[in-house]
Amino acid sequence: MFRARPDERSLCRDDRKGQCVAHHSEIVTASLHWSAMNRQTHSSGFSLIEGLVALTILSVGLLGISTMSIQSIRNSNAAQLRTKAVFFAADMADRVRTNKLALTLDPAAYVSGVGDNGTDGGCTDSVDGAGNVIPAANVCTPVEMAEHDIFLWKDLVTDDRNGLPGAEAAIERVGSQPVRLTLSVFWQEQGEPQRYDLRMQILPPPAPAAP
Repeated sequence: MFRARPDERSLCRDDRKGQCVAHHSEIVTASLHWSAMNRQTHSSGFSLIEGLVALTILSVGLLGISTMSIQSIRNSNAAQLRTKAVFFAADMADRVRTNKLALTLDPAAYVSGVGDNGTDGGCTDSVDGAGNVIPAANVCTPVEMAEHDIFLWKDLVTDDRNGLPGAEAAIERVGSQPVRLTLSVFWQEQGEPQRYDLRMQILPPPAPAAP
């Protein structure tokens, strides 16, 4: 705020002739004080404006950083879920290749729709909660092993702890010669349905050698 310059006449005193004789030291001191107060007021005004501008720039920068951090977390989570889906599909593809004889015996051996959870035939060893290996309960045929593979696969995909959120899985046969399968994994990501498809081709097992 601007301050008026002090009146020099108030800093004078009358001499015996009635003339006003200014005291030079008092006038100089008052003038310097007046100048310093105006400079301080002027500087304070500029400091406040500069502070508001700096605060605005800082707020915008922090908002941008937080937005980028949230998006980065979302992208990381999405990538992790997709990696799991790829792993689950590849796991089932390995099971099919290992037991491809089942497709020769039954063309629909590994075909499974959403909601079809297969059958636990006790065809393979398992591990209990204490880490002990439980031997397989049955010696299964290739077709029974296919049903058991579907059971294990879907249990893995839909597991609450290590599976995918809102997950389902399905296998569709799309060709016969050679056998072509589409392995599909479905899940939910931030309320949006997601899907991963793995297409594979199974060559028939070699014919037995002639005696």
